Amino acid sequence: MRFLYSSIPVIIAIMLLRDGMAATTSQQTDYDDRDQCDESKCAGSQGISADGSVFHYASAFNGSFNCYSGVTKYEELFFPPMCVDGYIPHIIEKDLNLTLDYDDIDEDDIDLFLDQYPDDVAEYWHYYTCCPPSVLSSSSKTKTKNIIRHCSDPIIKTNNSSTMDMDCSSNNDQRYHMRPMKNNSNKIMGGRIWVESFVCCDTPAIDDQNFLNETECVPYINEYYRTGRTLYNKYGLLTPIRCKTSNTDFQYPKANKEEPIYGCCKTVDEDTKLFYEDTAFYGTLYPQIVLSSFAVIACTILIVALMVPLVDYLRQQSSMRSAHPSTVITTNATSSASTCNYSSYNLYLLYLALPDLILNVYILAMYCSYANQIDNHNFNGLIISDEYTDAGSVFEVSIIVSASTANLFLNCVVSYEIMLLLKNNNRVVRHQPPSLLKVTSQASAVYIFSIVVFTVTFIMAKAALKQMVDTNEFIVGKKIFLALRITLNLVTYALPIGFFCFNLDYHSSSWIFTISYRTRKRIDSILFTHCIR
Repeated sequence: MRFLYSSIPVIIAIMLLRDGMAATTSQQTDYDDRDQCDESKCAGSQGISADGSVFHYASAFNGSFNCYSGVTKYEELFFPPMCVDGYIPHIIEKDLNLTLDYDDIDEDDIDLFLDQYPDDVAEYWHYYTCCPPSVLSSSSKTKTKNIIRHCSDPIIKTNNSSTMDMDCSSNNDQRYHMRPMKNNSNKIMGGRIWVESFVCCDTPAIDDQNFLNETECVPYINEYYRTGRTLYNKYGLLTPIRCKTSNTDFQYPKANKEEPIYGCCKTVDEDTKLFYEDTAFYGTLYPQIVLSSFAVIACTILIVALMVPLVDYLRQQSSMRSAHPSTVITTNATSSASTCNYSSYNLYLLYLALPDLILNVYILAMYCSYANQIDNHNFNGLIISDEYTDAGSVFEVSIIVSASTANLFLNCVVSYEIMLLLKNNNRVVRHQPPSLLKVTSQASAVYIFSIVVFTVTFIMAKAALKQMVDTNEFIVGKKIFLALRITLNLVTYALPIGFFCFNLDYHSSSWIFTISYRTRKRIDSILFTHCIR
């Protein structure tokens, strides 16, 4: 009995110790975030204006990513919290008593190294950390109560420092464990400037975890962790929202209803429009759609109207050859009223309409896709504001130049044949119109030349963009563009226009103004006579 009484204090002490250990273990299990949340996953630093047109970086950390979010005092720029690798931002310190400067970035995301508003500093900052989705889920709200800050502000790795210098042994707040952050970068002409940084924490680095499989959306739009901005359009230049993340699962933009930003998701968001439908949007697209629609209809009617009598004429020629195999049938246009003849000059009009039809069908298809909120970031036209590595803009330039080449050079051929016609009529000499075979051969030669121009333009433009974007040879790319522009202006525009003006001036000075009324009537009958049934 004495032993039992003497053992009671020991039993009570063991029970209290066990309860204390259980409470400590329970508290660590529920509230200790040291092995879950990670401040090295922060990717903040980008400020967005209310309309999305102004883009800034917080310069307090020399361009490094950081864990601060807030709103500026005067310009009211919003610096959103952002995490990488599927982590979710969670604010742990609100209304901090500090002031951070920021640098201005122009519309092309080029750092001007200017501070146009030195007094407009950002205030009302919050500090956040990045936690796994499971920690911030509705079933684990109690875990967020004691989430606290564990790491220092970012420390920049300079060009002179090595990996060995990236340590936290001299940290004054007992945060001795180094954790590397994601590298931030600024785009410049010919490449990017990278900023390497790390933070010092009170616990060792967490294993590099990735929660992208558990995340539906990410707050960035590309591999450089850039915040997506919803921009207003300009007349002649549309700005879509699009995703170019390195992870192909997040390819569908999702707009933020409260701020002019957007993220990228795994599934399509039905409420998100890829183009902001403002006045510039409608003014850019619909006038061109109307004009191209009229052009397509007019070219189609003209081609069909010229093809029907041509097919009928060729069928008659084939029947006559079958009935009289020994008779030589020519394909020249004549003025005989007994036979339905096809004017070879009309065939020039048919070949002139084909390039216009192709070009306007392409433009109509592209503009209608934009109007229907369809955007292909791998292939878009010149009116889309995007990285200048896009293949669609190069193709559009090439097809416009090619169609212009075909049209202008065919007009040169037509003007030359008309000059021969006028010259013979001025001399009262019976003129033999070009045969259908000759007209087709001339048009084929012009088409082949325009295809060559298209190919050369496409290859040279792609090469120039490769030098400007993929390498640091920006000057080389500009020289290629300059050489291409000069060549195209000479070949596509100056040469045919010069030929036309020379041909007109050379012949008109001697005989074109001496044409009689009767001769002009004969010209009209030859130019516009064809089978009408």
